Amino acid sequence: MTLPGTQPPFIQVIAVLPYIELLVFGILILLVSALSRGRNLRLVQLLTFAGLASAAYSSLSLWGQGRLQFDQSHMVVMDNTSVYVLTLLCIGGLLTALTATNFVTRQEKLRGEFYALILFCIIGMGVLASTLDLIVLFLAVELLSIGLYVLAGFDREKLFSNEAALKYFILGSFSSAFLLLGIALLFGASNGTTDIAQMLSAQPSPYLSLESFTVNTWPLSTVGWSLVLVGMAFKMALVPFHVWTPDVYQGAPTPVTAFMSVGVKAAALTALLRIMVATDLFAIEKWSTMLATLAILTMTVGNVIAIAQNSLKRMLAYSSIAHAGYLVLGVVAGGDPGMVSKYMGYQAILFYLAAYTFMNLGAFAFVIYAGADGDLSLDRCKGLGFRHPIPAAAMAIFMLSLAGIPPTMGFLAKIYLFQSVVAAGDTGLAVIAVLNSVVAVYYYLRVVVMMYMHESPEEKTVTDKSRGLLLAVCGCALVTLLLGIFPAAVIKIVQMCS
Repeated sequence: MTLPGTQPPFIQVIAVLPYIELLVFGILILLVSALSRGRNLRLVQLLTFAGLASAAYSSLSLWGQGRLQFDQSHMVVMDNTSVYVLTLLCIGGLLTALTATNFVTRQEKLRGEFYALILFCIIGMGVLASTLDLIVLFLAVELLSIGLYVLAGFDREKLFSNEAALKYFILGSFSSAFLLLGIALLFGASNGTTDIAQMLSAQPSPYLSLESFTVNTWPLSTVGWSLVLVGMAFKMALVPFHVWTPDVYQGAPTPVTAFMSVGVKAAALTALLRIMVATDLFAIEKWSTMLATLAILTMTVGNVIAIAQNSLKRMLAYSSIAHAGYLVLGVVAGGDPGMVSKYMGYQAILFYLAAYTFMNLGAFAFVIYAGADGDLSLDRCKGLGFRHPIPAAAMAIFMLSLAGIPPTMGFLAKIYLFQSVVAAGDTGLAVIAVLNSVVAVYYYLRVVVMMYMHESPEEKTVTDKSRGLLLAVCGCALVTLLLGIFPAAVIKIVQMCS
């Protein structure tokens, strides 16, 4: 019997079916790897690709079906936005698996664990992007974080990898504590609910009405939301909660760094979007100002420090911080009471996430391709355009796209995002973002200059020539370029998400 206001059991199962499939394939990978003692790498990879493809297919089959949810609460909500983000995450997982072939080959005893952890992390990221319940949000954060802690230290023989895992674990534990304390305060302030959609819209407490929701009325809910945002800011690497990012990104295996830089941001930003829509929290001036300040600091610090980096991996880490700042601009724009700017901000973030997935994963894939030890210095980029013309051309496309230069997808993503900020009336914020983009052009184009305008050193660069890696590099470059020239399909999709 179905209770009034609830959906039939089969609908509830369909809402979480993609996550069930990822879980089943992850467990199956562990079993196969254990029984074969890590020797059957091809079968493990095949199961990984099958699991990701199956989850993406199940997710896409729910497109346009309205809002499906697990149970009568908002624990897991499967709507167009959830489908869009989960599909991006599956694509990111697939590209990560392709780029990690040679790295996993060296990890003879832990091959299955690597691929299984990728699937388990995607479950956490997908649920984080699909929930409107604070308890489930916390569980999703912990699920993805634990998997990433292990993956960051996966190259156990390297000191830097162990150090990266330890730093990420310690600082991540602190951020989780802040998040959990904030949830506890909000639970008390809202008369015992963790459903985000009910906290302000239903107004279960007189202190939580939107008109009276200020710092001066009752500090408990204000402190609670502040702590929740601190936890989310850590995951997105917003300044000043970014200090873990450069060291962890550089020390972790490069395929893990690529996966971490894209997946966590996509999930956390979508979670912020859901909070924005469900509560109108960022329509309040003080919260909007705070978020805008974080965005400015994040863009500026990330871009300025990236200029001084000689390691491409570390440069991309600071670049990732800067792009997190750009993405937060969409949340600021979406918090504006005007419906036009709200929808534009929402759509701009989703479009930007698609562009960032391909151009950033592609850039890290090139670092793996041309870096003998998983990293690549600027000096070793000299002459790569002549020694490896196709991968170097792809890297040039990624750098142009990250800098926001036409006709790449990154250019359109920034234009879309800045237009949403202007539509919200924050012209000054848009100007600061444009100036930061101009600063970023220097260190992105410096890579292109090294590849094509400097003579090749005498020693040849050792490259990772696995077919999957080359396919990932060229595929990401092709998508980045084609969707920059023909973006209509993606724009139509993100418009359907809002």
